Amino acid sequence: MGKFLGIKFSELWPPWFKANVWSLLAGIPTVVLNEALTGWFLPGELGRRHRAYPFFLALFILVFFAFTCLVEFLYARKIVRKTGVQVGRTTMAKGVLLANLASYIVLGPVYFFIEYPRTDVREFKSGTSWVKNGTLTVVAIGAKGQLEAATADGRNHRVVVPHEVRDYVLSADLAQVLYRGAGDRFYLFKGGTNQPVPELGFWCRAPEMDFSPSGRYAAFYDGATHTIRVFDSKVGQCKDAPTFADGYGYDCSLVWSSKEDTIYLRDDKTRWEIVLALPDMACRRLTNSPSDFANHYARMGNALSRDGAFYSQHQDGALKLHVLLGWRSQLIVDTQNDTVLRLKDPAGELGVQQAVFLRGSSEVIVGVGDFVYILDVLSKRIGPVMGGRGFIALTDPFSKQVDF
Repeated sequence: MGKFLGIKFSELWPPWFKANVWSLLAGIPTVVLNEALTGWFLPGELGRRHRAYPFFLALFILVFFAFTCLVEFLYARKIVRKTGVQVGRTTMAKGVLLANLASYIVLGPVYFFIEYPRTDVREFKSGTSWVKNGTLTVVAIGAKGQLEAATADGRNHRVVVPHEVRDYVLSADLAQVLYRGAGDRFYLFKGGTNQPVPELGFWCRAPEMDFSPSGRYAAFYDGATHTIRVFDSKVGQCKDAPTFADGYGYDCSLVWSSKEDTIYLRDDKTRWEIVLALPDMACRRLTNSPSDFANHYARMGNALSRDGAFYSQHQDGALKLHVLLGWRSQLIVDTQNDTVLRLKDPAGELGVQQAVFLRGSSEVIVGVGDFVYILDVLSKRIGPVMGGRGFIALTDPFSKQVDF
């Protein structure tokens, strides 16, 4: 660089060292810009994302190179003006460009090699026509906030609830849905009619709410006061069940019986039966777990967030899965002795929402970013079922009776 600027090395290196420091600091907004480019232009679907990411890495290197050259050119111009040396802009630009090319010939490939997307998945498919149980119904909250459904083979896609949905319980035929929607209000949707539930005065997740087989009643459990509030859609009013004074309110599940007038509540290890007798409700403690449940499904799980319940761990025979949340979120499938497979976003931006084994099939249904996928662990292939978040499948882990 001293050759292009006409300055001795002993005089150039202190200010040029500062130029390189400023160049490194310029890397901070460059990283932000690269993250923005990833969010704006990198496809959201994992297969397309993995194929496109190497090209984005090359783009990131070019962006870093351009920012470095710009910063160092501006600093070189400052040095030249301060020393009074007569050097043309073209000569300065040529010197900065060649100096950085010498660096990036080494640094560029090193960065590309380190960040290149490595995955245990062998095949990224465009669909899921290969799944073992293609008729399994999958439900998720779509991009517009509506509740949508499709079969596991990616077919029969339709809208179930044409309103904003955040958490939900539904019947096996998808004809009736109890959901929490916009403004954290609760609604009972059946026969195309959306009936708002009067303000409850509390908030609960899907495991703590359910509706009767006919869809006339809906019940909600308040973990703070250990009270069940029952909504009668026929008269449009709510009624409270007795307070369970010895309840815990943290590990609880409310499930409707196959009978129209009976609710079951599990609060920690205690189980209750509540009968909607008029004018008062009758309740009794159960010594054995009930077995006559309404055929309902919901966002169930072994972990909780403000948004709802989800599965962060699950097991099928010798195979176990773990969902790591937060930065560099990923899905890990392993056995007692070995890691079988890891799945993650190559850019590290898309979070794994939850994952569940589809029993006896070696397949996992998993949510990553804004898509729901089927992952075959043994053949190590994956394909998208549908777009959406907060998914469930009409299978045992998402049955309302799973916690009983």
